[in-house]
Amino acid sequence: FAKMPKNTFNALLQPENKQELKTIMTYHVVRGNLTTADLKRAVVEGNGAATLRTLEGDSLVVRQAGSKLTLTDTTGHVSTVSASNSQLGNNVVHAVDRILMPGS
Repeated sequence: FAKMPKNTFNALLQPENKQELKTIMTYHVVRGNLTTADLKRAVVEGNGAATLRTLEGDSLVVRQAGSKLTLTDTTGHVSTVSASNSQLGNNVVHAVDRILMPGS
């Protein structure tokens, strides 16, 4: 959220915007414990791209760019996976370099 304009970030923290913040947060989560190897394999099997369904209900497209993975959100913005395969409890976490936004 550090790259988000401060006034936008502060607005999302207001009680009346709780649902919008929840929508953005759940857009960053997909079911399953997908490692980098799993994502790369899905990209190869998808002929260069794989679509992931988020908990928010929308989709993200994952592609490989050199040795990195990218995610394209429904607004067309591209994010690069900057850190991958971190374990958090029973989950695999990948850090991205920008906020992903659902189209709705």
